[in-house]
Amino acid sequence: MPSPNIPQELRQAWAEIHGFKLREMIKAECPDVEVRSCDSKRRHYKLKGKVRTVNLYASTGTISVEPHGDMKGFNQRLMMPERAIKRAVTIANIGY
Repeated sequence: MPSPNIPQELRQAWAEIHGFKLREMIKAECPDVEVRSCDSKRRHYKLKGKVRTVNLYASTGTISVEPHGDMKGFNQRLMMPERAIKRAVTIANIGY
């Protein structure tokens, strides 16, 4: 059963983007980012950029970043696909 805390519009927006299309969208945003699928059921992807590694959960619109050097870790939740992809790529490449 889907979580009642996640808006239906958000779920539908992410459901329309399949794995290969998501990879294409990320590569179009920045070809230098390495994309790896970690869990196909939860749609968990790791994006490795020049500075940091970002976890993207495409089922809930969540990005998660671990601490790196003097930069703090953080989570952002409930983001629409375009915003989440842009944010994840930016964090992976410049660190914040």
